[in-house]
Amino acid sequence: MVEAVGGIGIAQAAGELSLDALITAVLAERSDLLNQDVRSKIEEIKNKNVVLKQSNEILNQLRDLKQDKSGSVPQEVKDFFAEMGLDVTTGGLNDDPPNNGWENNIEKLKTKNESLTSTSQLDMVKLQAAVSKYNQTNEMLSNVLSKSNQSKGTLIGNMR
Repeated sequence: MVEAVGGIGIAQAAGELSLDALITAVLAERSDLLNQDVRSKIEEIKNKNVVLKQSNEILNQLRDLKQDKSGSVPQEVKDFFAEMGLDVTTGGLNDDPPNNGWENNIEKLKTKNESLTSTSQLDMVKLQAAVSKYNQTNEMLSNVLSKSNQSKGTLIGNMR
């Protein structure tokens, strides 16, 4: 099986390209893959941040509704709970604790927020690792190109 390096088969490239050019092609392809990985991780984190922002807004809305002793849960809150995979308590909203429906909903959402925050922190660690790999690959690519150019410069100097 012939694997591709930058659109060129390794078997074909090995015979036609210098070692420097082959290493450069492999590192450039690796850099592109890592770049895509970093970008996708950033998008995931951005999306989780949007959800956390929405969740905090709903949490504040729930606290206001509890304080106002509202008798019903707004559809927006029900929809958000459904998106988050949470069951919304609609009965006994103004009962005495611990059966207070507002307090139950608030606690469910706070727990979900804590879970999202924890996974976001883990995602940040994964992002840092991906950025580190990307930087190492680009540094290695830069070193290979620099040494290749130095070698070529020395060869040209020797020919004069």
